[in-house]
Amino acid sequence: MTTLNFIITESGREAAINADATGATVTISEIAIGSSSWEPDENATELQDEIKRFDSSGGPNPHPLNIHVTFTDDSTDSYSVKEIGLFLDDESSTLFAIVSTSENIIDKYSEGIAAGAFDIALTGIPSGSVTVGDANFAYPLASETVAGVMLDAPENDKKYLRINDGWSEDESLQKPKNLGDLKDKSESRTNLDVYSKSEVDSKYETIDDKITTVNNELTIAEKHISILKKSLDEANNIISIIKESIGYALLDFGTVKSNNRYVKNNPFGNNTPVILKIELFAYDKWSSVGWIKNNGAFQGCNANYVEGEGIVVQTCISDVMTNSDYTGGGHGVDATLDSAPCRVHVWKLNYTDH
Repeated sequence: MTTLNFIITESGREAAINADATGATVTISEIAIGSSSWEPDENATELQDEIKRFDSSGGPNPHPLNIHVTFTDDSTDSYSVKEIGLFLDDESSTLFAIVSTSENIIDKYSEGIAAGAFDIALTGIPSGSVTVGDANFAYPLASETVAGVMLDAPENDKKYLRINDGWSEDESLQKPKNLGDLKDKSESRTNLDVYSKSEVDSKYETIDDKITTVNNELTIAEKHISILKKSLDEANNIISIIKESIGYALLDFGTVKSNNRYVKNNPFGNNTPVILKIELFAYDKWSSVGWIKNNGAFQGCNANYVEGEGIVVQTCISDVMTNSDYTGGGHGVDATLDSAPCRVHVWKLNYTDH
């Protein structure tokens, strides 16, 4: 915060002294800002390069020998301030105090708001002889004549910002009422709706305990997840072993006729044992047909694994199929055929000691 050393002008001091002599006061009604940097003295009567003026405002004086002055500019003007003057509301618009610096006191941009607030010590001015126009509400410092903000704390304890609500008849400060009696910490915390350190620590410890519980449960859950993952890996391994142990192929033997032998290579190697199932296509379906001797006729067909040779289909001497109720075939017909399309399902099972 920049310290501004206002100079009270000779004419301003004289106006205050004369007013005090008659029991009156002088009022600072305007604040002027300017752009010049110079070294004013007590004989100054105006700013060197005035930009504009504002109606002054301020709270109750913080002390009989101090004044509080403020202004606000929310216009779209742009400017830089290097000199400030305080003017009285008398007929001559007397310059009461002035200050000027080499650096900018305020920089105002078109889209911004300029605001100034100044506490000025009235050296050589009668106490209470100067007021500020259009005062608005603010908390001043508490004094023997002004109700306001004070510091009041028990011995060996931290100081607290206190609000004084007035003076008692014996000229002693009354106990603050709007913040509670801060000497009684418990009551004060209740009035201010805040927790004590021990209460905060207790709540922190409770939260910390809950966090610990959650972390413990999370650790247990992670262990369960690890066990489930291990079980899943083992299941996938078993599936892989089964897939590796099982092989399948479908062999097309074309149309086979009775009393014939057909040979095809074993898809898993002619020396690899396999499981076989033979089917014929008849009456719009594939199905097995069985093997039977019926009234001296041999009917049906079969598939065989022959080591070193491959897969062999052998048809009967009379027919490749006959009535389903004779052979147990799945076609469900009463018919005899001496030829039909044929296929063989081939499965390989490998044993591996894992």
